[in-house]
Amino acid sequence: MAAEPPDGVWQGGSTGTFGAGCYIRTTARFAVREHEATGEDVIPEGSAMPAGRFAIRGMVAGDGGFAGSVGAWPLKGRFSGDSFEGDYEFGGCTMIMRLRRAG
Repeated sequence: MAAEPPDGVWQGGSTGTFGAGCYIRTTARFAVREHEATGEDVIPEGSAMPAGRFAIRGMVAGDGGFAGSVGAWPLKGRFSGDSFEGDYEFGGCTMIMRLRRAG
């Protein structure tokens, strides 16, 4: 039997790793409703990567797996309880996204 989707609001951020100039911290927030996620990841001014707001879109599978995108970059991850962890490539950086279910 498939688990219920992780409906609710999720917040946290991404941290850049694996590359020159990749130390970036973003803030991320998205909402999940009936297997669909929408939100944004915000890269602050002054980072090595272009600053801005990048849309998060994707679908949650019955097993908690996630497939979607941050802007034009594919995002994959997994929901487990009140935690989400995923990753996406942004330029030459691997971004690790960690979120918690909000309140």
